[in-house]
Amino acid sequence: MELLKDAIKIDTGKDSQVYKRGENVVKLYSKLSLNKLTEYQLSTETAKQLLDGRKIESPFGELTVVVNQITEIGEFEDGVYAISPFIEGRNVQELLNNGTINQQTFNQFSNVLDPLSVELIKETQHRGIYIIPYNTKITESGHLVITDICRRISDLKATEK
Repeated sequence: MELLKDAIKIDTGKDSQVYKRGENVVKLYSKLSLNKLTEYQLSTETAKQLLDGRKIESPFGELTVVVNQITEIGEFEDGVYAISPFIEGRNVQELLNNGTINQQTFNQFSNVLDPLSVELIKETQHRGIYIIPYNTKITESGHLVITDICRRISDLKATEK
């Protein structure tokens, strides 16, 4: 498949297969529609507008929020795909799993993410938004990079108006 030419599989998400291709990640979704992925892309763009550049206090010190953008979406023979810039480093869940941080730090960090999720649910008028440590990376330059705003894209639903 041309979409994955020179790509290396790096992860399996809740609803995706994730590949690194050059400076990007390609996420393949076999059980999502293009409409649902478009809805997710729009919610991610709203999150980027609301949160990018925001300073937050965390157990890792002050961090500047960056929402990783989706640069391309489309269809392939077995489903749909999204392309985003690749973010170097381990996600915060992996930092707990490998002993870099302890459970208390992890829990404190999770508590920092919760208000961001609540704000995005309100502002995007979508439920199913839930920023989790697995979908975040802390960079050496002091950025909190949110790589996904949902645990599962299929959970994203418009709220009643």
